[in-house]
Amino acid sequence: MKRGVLPAVASLLATALVLAGCASGGAGLGSFGGEGQTYGQRLLLRRCQNCHAAPAPTGMIAEKWARGLARMRKRMHLPASDWDTLAAMGPPPIHPDSQSARQDSSGLHPGQRR
Repeated sequence: MKRGVLPAVASLLATALVLAGCASGGAGLGSFGGEGQTYGQRLLLRRCQNCHAAPAPTGMIAEKWARGLARMRKRMHLPASDWDTLAAMGPPPIHPDSQSARQDSSGLHPGQRR
């Protein structure tokens, strides 16, 4: 093989592998990236990733997830049952009297970032 052909073949192979990864859902999606996904996880990947990274609903406080869904409802049309599925994927609301509901001096909940 000529010296210039091998790098070109390697480059084509690398590009094909990257494109195959993108077509199959991509990397970096944590638990959303494998088999055995729930309908809600597949819905997030299929619908949300067309415009932005798939959100991680359990990584948000319930109010933030609900606000995000309300904002997206204005932008895209889904059956009511799909919106219900997405809403159920969020974390449960924090009871105001619980320890985890207390905010630190910055006004953020524990584990929440600015």
